[in-house]
Amino acid sequence: MASKARLPCPNAAAAPHKPGLILLLALWGLCCAPGVVLAQDAPPAAPKDSEPQNEDKLDYVDVSMLTSAFEAFEAGDYATAEALFLGAVERTPSNYAYASLGLSIFLQGRCAGAGVAYDLAETAPPVETPTQAEVSERLTLYRSKLAESCIPTPVSCSPDSGVRIELDGKNTMACPPSGKLWLKEGTHSIVVSYAGLSEQAQVVAGQSEALFFEFPEIEPEPPEVIVESFPWEATGLVTMGVGTAALVAAVVVDQLVAVPSYDAAQEAEASNDAQAFVNQTSSFKTGRRAVLGLTISGGVLMGVGALMWALSPEASAAAEEPVDGGNASLWWVPDGAGVSWSQSW
Repeated sequence: MASKARLPCPNAAAAPHKPGLILLLALWGLCCAPGVVLAQDAPPAAPKDSEPQNEDKLDYVDVSMLTSAFEAFEAGDYATAEALFLGAVERTPSNYAYASLGLSIFLQGRCAGAGVAYDLAETAPPVETPTQAEVSERLTLYRSKLAESCIPTPVSCSPDSGVRIELDGKNTMACPPSGKLWLKEGTHSIVVSYAGLSEQAQVVAGQSEALFFEFPEIEPEPPEVIVESFPWEATGLVTMGVGTAALVAAVVVDQLVAVPSYDAAQEAEASNDAQAFVNQTSSFKTGRRAVLGLTISGGVLMGVGALMWALSPEASAAAEEPVDGGNASLWWVPDGAGVSWSQSW
């Protein structure tokens, strides 16, 4: 059995009722004024090549939000409907949501915001149901109602996007794409802002001279490029650590291999043990070469590591920072010398 989707009317005088399960965006109500009756099981009309397609897929939140907005609209709670339709266009812009948002604003007695929403509905991606033609037909009806009680005032802004208009200190909207700011009769105060800059003006509804607000276009700042620098400090510390380990190993080899072999060779020589003397002398020479190699390697690694650490940006920055409250003194004792350091805070 086919279910019917209905389009909301500008007078919104129909008795409220529950829309039930509605297919995607077939949420528009058919009021007492002439409307379009849609069948849910009827295939949507194929869009024209010139019409943009809404590639965004509506999820559960989109459908739930639009359904709740429609129910609030039917119940006459236009403020709630406005908030929900506004949330819907922020998530997934569409011609249906913008047109419904504009009507919710208009029925609260605000002309300017309704006009801007209708402008945005003209270029927003269409939904499948209702069709683009049906939305355009209802937008024409909405605009005719807007023209009956509101006066178009020519306004243009530069740059084309990002400029915001605050009307009478409470309602903020985009600069109207159509160049027409719909106002109620009388004088209104507006504040036009863009990128932290603002201009103020008094606007008389329907004035013949167009208002033009121009701001210097702000170039977006290029993204900061972070270049990974070579870790001089960390590498220097690691290199010095390896050098220190090599020097410690040299001392260990000297004490455990070279020195005992040398002592043993001396004892073998004293006892005329030629074979033991040859063996211990060979062991001593091997140990001495190992000690020499470890000492040279450790010293080189220590020097390279210290140089890398000294050239690191962190060490350079630390060296440039003055140290307050410290003093050093050289002191002498009979058997040696040393350096003392005191620090105050």
